[in-house]
Amino acid sequence: VSALGEEGKKRALQVVNSSTDTEAYTNMISVFNNNEQEQLLGTNTNLMSEEYFNSTAPYLHKLMYFEYKTILPENYLMKTDKMSMAHALEVRVPFCDHRLLEFSATIPYEMKIKGLNTKYLLKRAVSKVLPKDIINRKKIGFNAPLGIWFQGDLSNFIKDELSEKNLKKTGYFRHDTVKTMIDDHNSKRKDFSLHLWAILVFQVWYNSYMKA
Repeated sequence: VSALGEEGKKRALQVVNSSTDTEAYTNMISVFNNNEQEQLLGTNTNLMSEEYFNSTAPYLHKLMYFEYKTILPENYLMKTDKMSMAHALEVRVPFCDHRLLEFSATIPYEMKIKGLNTKYLLKRAVSKVLPKDIINRKKIGFNAPLGIWFQGDLSNFIKDELSEKNLKKTGYFRHDTVKTMIDDHNSKRKDFSLHLWAILVFQVWYNSYMKA
């Protein structure tokens, strides 16, 4: 538990105290915790649809089904497709073969995760092919260096886009809270890169498509 850090402990407590599966998942993945939502919006809201969680399946299977239908096609695969096509690359996703997905859906959840060891079966399957240091190494993502950009090249851009004047135009976010996030991030008191990115993307989207 100590490895979670203070923020991780707070987030874990929110998940444990959630009243529904949907709320638990939202608390697990949301960039903003409950307190940050209230400070930013003036309310704590959960807009997650219940439709993917209304079943008697094990909770892990509900999570996987939800991500199959949402995050996988709308985020991971979409970004991979766009970036690869932009550079004339033909990228394949063999783990998304429908036969493999259909088979994996029949595997009991107890065999997919062992304690905190994720991708358990996959690691077992390739244990005689890949070195142990590859199989057991920490996950490495492909995140853009937002934190560095916001403190450097994009510093003036984000201050302008998230200025009090621009935030009032959309009317959703409290400027004092956003300004505190920007100041804390630039002074390196706390990493708010994902928070600021989420607000920035919403503002740009809103100004592009909702103004009319």
